[in-house]
Amino acid sequence: MTADEARYADCMVGELHVSVLHLGVNALGSDEVLSRFAWRVESTNPDLPGTFTNSHLHAASEIELSAQDGLRLAAHVLIEAGEDYRAGELERMSFPLWLSAMAHRNLGELALFAWTGMSPAEVRADGIPLDRQLLAVEVARHVLDAESALTDAGMLGPEAFAELRRITAAADREVSIPDPDDPLGPPLYEGPAGEAHARLVSGQYDAHARHDPTQELVVVVADSELLGTRTAAAFDANRAIHRTRMARTNGRAPSAGAHQASGTPWPFDSSTPQQGPGRTEPPAPGL
Repeated sequence: MTADEARYADCMVGELHVSVLHLGVNALGSDEVLSRFAWRVESTNPDLPGTFTNSHLHAASEIELSAQDGLRLAAHVLIEAGEDYRAGELERMSFPLWLSAMAHRNLGELALFAWTGMSPAEVRADGIPLDRQLLAVEVARHVLDAESALTDAGMLGPEAFAELRRITAAADREVSIPDPDDPLGPPLYEGPAGEAHARLVSGQYDAHARHDPTQELVVVVADSELLGTRTAAAFDANRAIHRTRMARTNGRAPSAGAHQASGTPWPFDSSTPQQGPGRTEPPAPGL
């Protein structure tokens, strides 16, 4: 990853063009740093155009975050804005009404990007890398652990939980992992794929369904991005994308020292209007 790739990234998420510029990092203590970003969101919807710019996006973590991480952070912020709009909580909205409405319209795409770091277009073109699929399985497992509370709160319906159970059942299916050095000998592991991390070191393993050798699989054993422990899951081999997400730019990178005359770091222009000419604000939620 180059220095420019760490500083700037942008992506189309649904009808929103999101750009992030890494501004710097501050030490918070012996084990945490604060990564600071400027970000910009532009609506490409002709019926609801607008541009929003802000220089106060930040997050604390053990390591310095890249601009690609900043994009995911911005997506999480927009998800909150969209959820506030859906709930009709006007007093909680800290963003322009048009942006909250656009975030609401694109909640699904924003959620996909926030969790996987991939836009819907990238998923359609490239598929989801195995490490992102593993994270999705982890999220599904933890949501199911809280099924009772989420159901009581009315946050998810039976169809959503049924889909999550389908995802986790496929990830935890019974597998057999042959020993590549002795294919005819005892397998390295046999049993539920979700428990393979108790027996195997981290890595990606060629496998097959335990009772159907023709069903080719890949078992991934890795550190959990949610809990920091180890986890495992199985995926269909013919759909597996054997790569991990790396921070990168989707557009041109900033040149060193390039700034707007106003002092706002490139490519953000603080004079950009947040409302386009002739635009019409969306109706307030519930109207």
